[in-house]
Amino acid sequence: MSRLCARTGSDSGMTIAEVLIASSILLVCLTSLAGLLGGAIASSTMTRARDEATNLATDRLETARNMPYDSVGVRYADGSAGNPAGIILTPEVSGKYTITTECTWVQSSTGGAAYKKLKVAVSWTDPFPGRVEVNTLIYGKTNLSGVGDLLVQLSNRDSALPVTGQDVLFTASNGTTRRITTDSSGQALFAQVPVGSCTLSVAAPAGYIVDPSGLVSTVSTDSASTAIVYVQRPAQATINVADMNGAPLSGTLVSIKRSDWSVGVTAYTDAAGVATFSNLVYGDYAATVTRAHYTGATLPFTTSPTASSPAVSFRMSPTVDHGVRVRVLDSNGTQLAGAAVILATQPGVTLAQGSTGSNGEISFSPLDVGSYSVSVSIAGYTGSSQTAVVREEDSQALVTFSLAAVAVKGNMHVMSYGTNKKLGNLTLIISGPGGYYSNTLSTGSGTNGTGELLLQNLVPGSYSVQISGKTGSAVTAVVNAGQTTEVAVNSK
Repeated sequence: MSRLCARTGSDSGMTIAEVLIASSILLVCLTSLAGLLGGAIASSTMTRARDEATNLATDRLETARNMPYDSVGVRYADGSAGNPAGIILTPEVSGKYTITTECTWVQSSTGGAAYKKLKVAVSWTDPFPGRVEVNTLIYGKTNLSGVGDLLVQLSNRDSALPVTGQDVLFTASNGTTRRITTDSSGQALFAQVPVGSCTLSVAAPAGYIVDPSGLVSTVSTDSASTAIVYVQRPAQATINVADMNGAPLSGTLVSIKRSDWSVGVTAYTDAAGVATFSNLVYGDYAATVTRAHYTGATLPFTTSPTASSPAVSFRMSPTVDHGVRVRVLDSNGTQLAGAAVILATQPGVTLAQGSTGSNGEISFSPLDVGSYSVSVSIAGYTGSSQTAVVREEDSQALVTFSLAAVAVKGNMHVMSYGTNKKLGNLTLIISGPGGYYSNTLSTGSGTNGTGELLLQNLVPGSYSVQISGKTGSAVTAVVNAGQTTEVAVNSK
């Protein structure tokens, strides 16, 4: 009897779903392999580019090391020179690589040029952007003659901070020029430049001006020369000119000069008697006013970060034939404005009176030929009188007064102490430049029991204060003019 066997397998093949799943797995694997392969290729390409760039940079450094010291420096494609100047062209192109060379001075402790620092950078963009840098120091000694170093410091006078990133143009006496931008310390080093006088030109930041007094310097061979140049906010001075009655004098010539003569400008007053001078650098100035038929005068003024807009007022006295011109000064020769002046006949009859103007002068005219009495007084000074003689042959008689300051005296306030309290009825001995006092001065007591003594109108100077009969109680007190000096003595 035969038996039929059941068939357990099938040769009908894979279903569509199984094919899709298998294909997806295969695609993922191939994609991952492609990414790894691409990354390996990119890494290999980048490594090769970096190696080639490093070789180019190193080659440039070796070339520079073999150059004469004075030739190590850069020149640009537009023909301009670097600092230091040299024969190394930058930038250069070698195949797909761009080679950029920088050369800078390294300063010594004295501020001059010690040696050179060279940096070569090689960059590329294909197939991926990249860059390498190499550095070296170049030592040597210049063979140039007649050269030196100049270190320029650019500072802000308002804030005392360095001014960075500003162009400084150096012009030597032979006409050669160099331009450098100030570094993070506000410095620009001009190394190996011709010795002798030189000028500087500075591009000031917006809203600032440059003090011209620092723009002229000298380069020497002995050591690094230094030039300090200041920038500042512009100052302004207003000059007001009027006659002795306060009426404005228009058309008056006003000139101002800075004490170092770096600034000197002129202007005429307007209808209000005002002349304004703008864009002034800080410093001490002298303003001079000049006008026909008036006595000229000069007054000082100062501009500074805290006083950037000073105003100066002049009062001008007229000059007329046949008169008396009075000039009032202190013992140091300084003009005294506002001094009261009285003009009288010899018998004492007052003819005219007035006050000196800004120049310390006043004029009285017209006057007949003859003799006059002139008296002068001003607070804080001793008064004085003189005789003025008006002659036919002279236009004016000039009388000059030199007044001595009134001696200002001081006071002394003495307090006497025992054990934790003030003591009265103590006899004091006080000696000093104004006199010697003994057994006549005692500290107060009475109902108030103050234990105090006040001395007034003492000549300024050093005094000794002690308790009579008390050894070791002496103290020194310094009396200043116009002040009260506090003194304590102790009877313990």
